[in-house]
Amino acid sequence: MLIQETRHWDDKMRITQSLRSKELEEDYRYFPEQDLVPIEVDNAFIERVKEFLPEMPTERALRLRRKYMLSEFDSENLVLDKRIADFYEVGANADPTFGSKEYKQYCNWLMNNISGW
Repeated sequence: MLIQETRHWDDKMRITQSLRSKELEEDYRYFPEQDLVPIEVDNAFIERVKEFLPEMPTERALRLRRKYMLSEFDSENLVLDKRIADFYEVGANADPTFGSKEYKQYCNWLMNNISGW
């Protein structure tokens, strides 16, 4: 049985949470469309669709923290603009001798000198 409710996405916990239940269809301002048939979506379909979705900013920030040893603050700021995050990754991967010190310096340079343009 499908429960009619309004849900909220919690990005940090990566779950939806119930905000309030809705008892009547009028609560949705929704009325069934008689020409549309119900569809069933299985997990295999969902997994196939996920393969084509871009990396979400929160996922990318977590990956940047792990791969480049950045702080949460730095990684969250980098992903605010996809172009900046893309630029960061190209530069961070340009020199295989880079370590955590260089990753941080490069991030600071981008945030302070480039992202304001």
